[in-house]
Amino acid sequence: MRDNTPGTARLYTDLRFATPSGRARFVAFELRGAAEQTDATFPLVLTTVRLRDQWHGASRSGEVTTLEMPPAAVELAPATMAECGVADDDLVELSTARAWLILPVRANESVAPGVASVPMHFGARWLPASAGGINMLTLAELDPLSLQPELKHAAARLQRVTLPWHAALVGCIAPERVGLVLATLRSHAQACAYASLVRFGRDPQRAGIALLVAHAAPPTALIDAARSAFAVAADAPTLRDARAGRARTVSVVGGRLVTALLEGRTRADVRAWSVYRRLIDQGTDCSQRSLRELFAPGQA
Repeated sequence: MRDNTPGTARLYTDLRFATPSGRARFVAFELRGAAEQTDATFPLVLTTVRLRDQWHGASRSGEVTTLEMPPAAVELAPATMAECGVADDDLVELSTARAWLILPVRANESVAPGVASVPMHFGARWLPASAGGINMLTLAELDPLSLQPELKHAAARLQRVTLPWHAALVGCIAPERVGLVLATLRSHAQACAYASLVRFGRDPQRAGIALLVAHAAPPTALIDAARSAFAVAADAPTLRDARAGRARTVSVVGGRLVTALLEGRTRADVRAWSVYRRLIDQGTDCSQRSLRELFAPGQA
């Protein structure tokens, strides 16, 4: 049986420590440095950080849609980005001796040069195309005294990745369907080279989900499953530019935008997903907006 004793309200009020003598002990320890050092193959220091609004693996906090949860990204100092030949929002393959995954790059001047900073909260739940998420990149080494894992320092490398197909699906559904829809998207997104899921939404009656993906070719099964999960009608308005390889589909119900599906050959073609997310999240009245405004929000 579990002991439900509440424990001691305040420790050491009797001025005694949990040692035979009752006196505190100081332990001399020689600093040994990081267990894994950078080298020519893995020249970057990889460190894991926390997002302000999220907790551990975001299995609970990630579902609280009023908490900020941006897509997972690797943040680099501008000087490090220049050395690596990458630009803001590029997709890169971030790898260590143990695993690799694909993430977008974000410039952050507060990150030290030579350091790659990644948020710890993203496992396979939110990065379904990865083999376990961020922590798969880290070490299993433990501090010999505290037995804490060495998650803040690993040797890593990154290189720019060029994928010929990109898509972003952003929409809202009934809250009771969130579990089923997320499971469906995760299942199909595992086949992609890059996939990132995000929850959002302030309205308790409308649950927001965004899926960002990139792959070598359009995965028909994923697109069909996503359209079905968000009930995108077959005749939903679509703007297609075959020459440029771009397409956008939008759904408006009761004057509100409920779904936007963006496809293209580059990351720039789907970058407007965040604008659609804001329109959906705020419940903006779109009944008087022209199709031009809906297909190019903020640009018309």
